Amino acid sequence: MSQDHPSRLRDTADCDGFVEFVDPAYVQWRVSERDARRDPGARADMCLIFACSGMVRRVWDYPTDWRRLSAAELLALSFRR
Repeated sequence: MSQDHPSRLRDTADCDGFVEFVDPAYVQWRVSERDARRDPGARADMCLIFACSGMVRRVWDYPTDWRRLSAAELLALSFRR
């Protein structure tokens, strides 16, 4: 069976939680919000971290309701800086 669209695996309700999804290449991603105020060179107070085995992406500009986004929307968001 082929997977054309990313799929959501987990969505937590609390604000300290994370969301997981699998992209079309079968890579499992975990998305979490992080306080970046102490990070050198931070572009904002908070950021999203997209992590999988072997790669991490940080996104600075994202919607406040990011946990409600579909897996496809999260994947697209992961490419923003």
